[in-house]
Amino acid sequence: MGDPVEMARPATGEKSRGMDASGVAYSNAKLAILYYAHELQRRIGTGIGVSVFEPGWMPGTGLGREAPASFQAISRGIAHLPGVATPERSGPALASIALDDKWAGLRDGAFVVREKLTEVQPVAQDRDRERRLWEATTELLEKSATTA
Repeated sequence: MGDPVEMARPATGEKSRGMDASGVAYSNAKLAILYYAHELQRRIGTGIGVSVFEPGWMPGTGLGREAPASFQAISRGIAHLPGVATPERSGPALASIALDDKWAGLRDGAFVVREKLTEVQPVAQDRDRERRLWEATTELLEKSATTA
């Protein structure tokens, strides 16, 4: 992950590590969410726990809109299968993380995929990048406020 301001610019369509521009943007966004959660936890202190929820792949969200038509048709067809994420299934799981005592100890940007606490890759824990993302967000918000 490069500088957050550079990452916020629209993708060009180039491939990176075998992913098209939309795949790179999606991966960068997920990484940024983890960075932001870690920095938020440091800034708000111990009174509130910060965690990240990933519902899993959810067909029909538009993430595959650039995929071949055959892939899109398969995606629509499997949305009805048990275990495939849907808003109706993912909503209660997210509510559980916010409300159930089972998850009360989550903090430090804990990453929950569906209903399982998941360890993140080392690249998702970088204090310098987390701090820079926070600073870049502040810069972009300030710039936006002055041009509005």
